[in-house]
Amino acid sequence: MQLDFGLKKCYRLTLEDYGYPGEICYWLRMDHLKDGSPEWQVLFEYYMRQQHWDKWIKPGMTCIDIGGHSGDTAIPMAVLSRGTVLSSEPNPSIYPYLEMNCRMNQHLARFVAVMDAVSSKDADSVTFGDHQNMMCNGGIVTQVDPGTQENVDKKQVPQLMLTP
Repeated sequence: MQLDFGLKKCYRLTLEDYGYPGEICYWLRMDHLKDGSPEWQVLFEYYMRQQHWDKWIKPGMTCIDIGGHSGDTAIPMAVLSRGTVLSSEPNPSIYPYLEMNCRMNQHLARFVAVMDAVSSKDADSVTFGDHQNMMCNGGIVTQVDPGTQENVDKKQVPQLMLTP
């Protein structure tokens, strides 16, 4: 697995305060120039308590994390659901970090990480572009601003269709 960025820190969070005594989750934070992620416990607390995920994600549920980035949302989903978490991250620069974080937490749930874009439109591929942060995040490019065109790093990625 090729990493575009180094690893800055490995977080270890005990889950006792969240109702899981003796259990632990982990998160590897990438060493990226423009990474502004808060500390892992702050992120985890945000999803669990401020966004009230603990009220609507129930044990056994399957969760879908679209735009999974490094797994910072997939891991709290796994802690709560203990089921399956499908996490889709189309960015080839970021996907390896999602994959590593899912592997480190496979004791919590079944992770299915895919490097695909998710869209409501059928297509073989979509164009993924950088939003001026060194491929740390991005999105589907539908129209390029001529003033920034030379700064947009476009990559073709396969598309995962989720149909009912």
